[in-house]
Amino acid sequence: MTQIARSSGLDGMLRGRMRRCFTPFQRPRDDEHLAVAPQVQKEIIMRGTSPTRAPYRDITPATALAARGKARLIDVRETSELSAEGFIEGVEHVPLARIAEAARRWNTDDELVIVCRSGARSAAAASALCAMGFHRVANMAGGMLAYKAAGLPVRRA
Repeated sequence: MTQIARSSGLDGMLRGRMRRCFTPFQRPRDDEHLAVAPQVQKEIIMRGTSPTRAPYRDITPATALAARGKARLIDVRETSELSAEGFIEGVEHVPLARIAEAARRWNTDDELVIVCRSGARSAAAASALCAMGFHRVANMAGGMLAYKAAGLPVRRA
């Protein structure tokens, strides 16, 4: 927020509004926040980011299997889940809680395919990796549930 305020020249205006909002016994006007919203939206558009568009791509389980050997397959499930439910042959196991730590050792130009049980945790990991500067990130849509439903090979520990 500080960067947006400085880059759009809103710093002084925001400080003034903050003073008015926190003056004792004085309530801010209901429409005061509306003057800032279009500027924030403009900054989002100018930076080329969109809150509704994911910075990674979703791929099918078959595409993820075909990428094995060409891409780094990362499974972000917990160890107990891998043991109980199986995993894709050749996958690297990095629990979601440690993905940022492990990613510091990876090349940001590497092709990454992120896998989890249903696709939700892998989507969160993929988004975090993109925010860390990785450019070639894919989420296996539907996770291992879709992978198994497609009848693709699963390895058991």
